[in-house]
Amino acid sequence: MTTPRAAVANAGDEEQVRGAARREKDTELIAQRDLRELLALPSFKRFVLRTIDFCGPLRTPFAQDDRWTTLNIGRSDVGRYLIIEVEQADPEAYLRMRLEAHQAEQREARVTATTTTEDKTFDA
Repeated sequence: MTTPRAAVANAGDEEQVRGAARREKDTELIAQRDLRELLALPSFKRFVLRTIDFCGPLRTPFAQDDRWTTLNIGRSDVGRYLIIEVEQADPEAYLRMRLEAHQAEQREARVTATTTTEDKTFDA
């Protein structure tokens, strides 16, 4: 990581402060646009959902060992951070991603059930 630098040289200079605020807002808008572009890629959406699921933001972080609890709290914070970032870039994206993942699981379950039924037919 780079060392953070001051946004302004003189905090008393209103023009510098306005310019810094403008640059910060522009940086935020660019980051959101970048994320929206990435969320158009099915492979990226699958990666984000896998990462969020790994982080377990909705699971309880508590474990018998305090060190595991601390680790789980950190993971869940990352998962919540990802959800917030996705929702800020596109308020409906996270729900759409979850729905698409659920539909894919349902399709896979139907294919598996069909394959299992066909296998039983040949065993008879």
